[in-house]
Amino acid sequence: MEFIFWFIVIALILGFFGSRTNSTTTSNNDKVKPKKDSDLLDLLSKKYNDTQEKIDSILHEVSERHRKLLESYLEEEKRNNEYESFGITKKDRENYMGEEFFEYVHNRLSQDEPHENKSIVILKKHHIDRIYHVTSINNWMNIKNAGGLYSWAYLQNNNMSLDYISNDLSRSLDIRANTQDFIKLSFRKITPMTFGKVKNGKRLILLSINVIKLLENINNDDIYFCPINSTDNGAKIYNISNTDELSQLRFDLLDNNRWYQKGSYEYKASQAEILVKRFIPFDLINFEYELTQNNL
Repeated sequence: MEFIFWFIVIALILGFFGSRTNSTTTSNNDKVKPKKDSDLLDLLSKKYNDTQEKIDSILHEVSERHRKLLESYLEEEKRNNEYESFGITKKDRENYMGEEFFEYVHNRLSQDEPHENKSIVILKKHHIDRIYHVTSINNWMNIKNAGGLYSWAYLQNNNMSLDYISNDLSRSLDIRANTQDFIKLSFRKITPMTFGKVKNGKRLILLSINVIKLLENINNDDIYFCPINSTDNGAKIYNISNTDELSQLRFDLLDNNRWYQKGSYEYKASQAEILVKRFIPFDLINFEYELTQNNL
C-alpha cells in the first residue's frame, strides 16, 4: 500500500510540472509566432517605397535648387551684358556700396566734430547725406564720357547728346523760372515725374550724390535749393547758404517714401530740390540701380 501511495504522489507531481511546461511553451510560441513570408515581403516593400519617395523628394529639391541657381546666374549674365551695352559696368554698380560704407564710418567718427559750413550742419542734423538725380539709362555712357552731369541747356547749346525724360512743357517752365542751366537733385528717390515715367515703361537709372561732398567741393555760390518743385508757380529759390530758409524745409516729409495727395501742402513740400549750376563732376556721382515698378 505504501508503494502505491508514493507512486500516486510522484505521478501527480510529474503531471503538474508537465502541464506547466506545456502551458509556458504554448504561451511563448504564441508570442514569437513567425509571420508569413508574404507579410514580410509586404513590410519590406513598404519600407522600400517610403525610402524611394524620400530619395526622389531630395533629388527633386536638389535639382530644383540647381535649376534656380542656373536661371539666376543666366539672368545676372544677361543683365550684366545689357548694362555693359549702356556703358554701365559692374564696377559702376558696386562702387557706391563701398562709398556708402566709407561714408557711414566717416560720419560715425566725425559726427561730433563741428563744421564751419552751417548748411552742412543743418543737413547732418536731419540725417540728409544723399540726394538723387534720375535720368534715362541711355545717358549713362554720355555722363561718363563727358566727365559728369551737365544741365540740359548746356548740353543742348553745345550739341551734346541727351535722352530727355522731361517734356517740352517742363523745359519751358525751367526757362520761365530761369533754372534751365541747373541740374536738379531731389531729396527723395522717387518723384511724381519719375513714378509716371517708370509706370509708362521708360528705362530710368537712379544716381546719388553725397550732399556733404557736394557742398565741400563745389562753390556754394553755384548751389541753390527750393522748398518745393522749382517749376511750381509759387516757387522761391534760395542760395544754399541761406540757413534760415534751409532749416525750414520739411525734412520729415523728405526722409520717407510716403505719397501725399496731389495739390496738398505735403505733396509740394515733399518735392523740395537742390539745384547745382551747370556741372557736377563724375567723381561725386554714384550709380545706384535701374528703377523698376518694384521700386515705386
